[in-house]
Amino acid sequence: MRYSRIVAVIISFIAITFLCAQAALSEELTGRQIMEKEELLNKGKDEFNCMSMKLINSRGQERNRKVEYYRKTEEGDVDKILMRFLEPADVKGVGLLTLEQIDRDDDQWLYLPALKKVRRISSSDQTDNFMGTDFTYEDIRSEKLDRHIYNVIGSEILDGHDCYMIEALPADEAQKRESGYSRREIWIRKDIFLTVQTKYYDRKGEFFKLGVVKDIVEIAPNVYRPNFMEMKNLKTNHTTQLNFDNRRVNQGIDNVVFTERELKRG
Repeated sequence: MRYSRIVAVIISFIAITFLCAQAALSEELTGRQIMEKEELLNKGKDEFNCMSMKLINSRGQERNRKVEYYRKTEEGDVDKILMRFLEPADVKGVGLLTLEQIDRDDDQWLYLPALKKVRRISSSDQTDNFMGTDFTYEDIRSEKLDRHIYNVIGSEILDGHDCYMIEALPADEAQKRESGYSRREIWIRKDIFLTVQTKYYDRKGEFFKLGVVKDIVEIAPNVYRPNFMEMKNLKTNHTTQLNFDNRRVNQGIDNVVFTERELKRG
C-alpha cells in the first residue's frame, strides 16, 4: 500500500512537471513577436542624431564624414527618414529622403548638390551601396516586418548578454527579387529587446556582411541606443563605422524636414 502511494506521488510529480514545461513553452515568444516587441519598446515617435562616420578600406586607409539623421513615425507605423552629409566638402549637402509607404514601394530620393539634381531611387536600386558605405539603400530603411518571416533559431550569450537568435527570410517572391539578402540572422538582447548583431547572407546563401553595435545606453526611459555601430563586408574587407555624437528622441520634429524642398536645401 505504501509502495503504491510512493508511485502515485512520483507520477503526479512527473505530470505536474510536464504540464509546467508545456505552459512555459506555450508562453515563449515567436520570432515575429520578438521583432514587434523590439519595435514597440525602442522605436520612439521621432529621433535625431549626428554621427561621425569612418570608412576603412582593405588597405586600412580611412575617410571621415559627418552625417545628420532625422526620423519620424506617422500613423500606420510608416517612417519618414532624412539623412544628410555635413562634412567633408566633397559630400556636403548630399541627402537621402525616404518616405515609407504601406501599399506600394517606398519613395526614396537622393540629392546631389554638385549636380543640383534629385535622383529617385527605384526598388531595383535597393541592393546598391549608399555613398560608398557598407550600408545599402535597403539597410537604411526601417525593418519591414510584413515583408519578412521571422523564426527563432536559438539563444546565445553575446558580450555577456543572453540573446534571441532570429532568422529573417523574405516573405514572398517580390521581396526575394528586391532584397539583396537571401536571409539574415539577428541577435536581440532578451533584457532590453535591442538588436546587437546581424549576419547578412547574399542571394547565393553565403555569409558576407556583419553588423554589430556596442556601448549601449538608455537615452530615454526603456529606450536604448548604441553609441557605436560597425558594418563590415567580408568579401571586400571594407568597413563602415559610426559613432553617435548627439541624439534626441521624442522631442518633436516638424514634417517640413521630410520634404523635397528641405532635401535640396542641403
